[in-house]
Amino acid sequence: ASSSNLKTAMSLYALYQLPMNIITQKIFPTAKLIESYCGGKVKIGRLQPLIGQNAFAHEAGIHAHAMIKNARTYEPITPQLIGISRSDSVVDILKHSIKFGKHSGGHALKAKLGDLGINADDKEFGKIMNHIKDFGDKGHEVSEEDFLAIVKDVMGEIPEEEQYVILEELTVLTGSITPTSTVRLKIRNGDFIEKIASSVGVGAVDASVNAIVKRIIYIIR
Repeated sequence: ASSSNLKTAMSLYALYQLPMNIITQKIFPTAKLIESYCGGKVKIGRLQPLIGQNAFAHEAGIHAHAMIKNARTYEPITPQLIGISRSDSVVDILKHSIKFGKHSGGHALKAKLGDLGINADDKEFGKIMNHIKDFGDKGHEVSEEDFLAIVKDVMGEIPEEEQYVILEELTVLTGSITPTSTVRLKIRNGDFIEKIASSVGVGAVDASVNAIVKRIIYIIR
């Protein structure tokens, strides 16, 4: 491609079959190799055409639905063509390209749960979707680990009549100060009562556990 940009060259090559003296399958591996040689000083932007994390990522419900039906709908240039090892199988698309967040739709979620072998009833399905959208509304990216944690939380949810402590909010301060955690809890003491507690610890998790235990012990006493 000499000094011309690769996104234009790839568009001409893939969409118009214009001959190019480019080994296209080397584009992505070469970009990652250069990034690694730069020792973190140069990173591939998420929005970069072809090689960015979002280049072959799909969140919006209508996009995800179409991708599951036919990947060419929104990917006229295939990831394989530039050296990304993702096939057009539904399993691969769900694993590597479908992202979940505030714009997600029911079709993609149903397909993802089916791929994981999870049978959620309508109520559980709605709760999982709401959790995902809430997560996305807060500006967080729903990772694979987050997705599994949400599903596990909903599917293994304890009935309200058996719940004794509910964590409503958690705030942790770290950095140059001693890790400090503040929690807002709903604790069953006859009826649910809301309580706030703060504590410090040797780390964020320790501080959070200390705050929760501190408030529970106080109620028990």
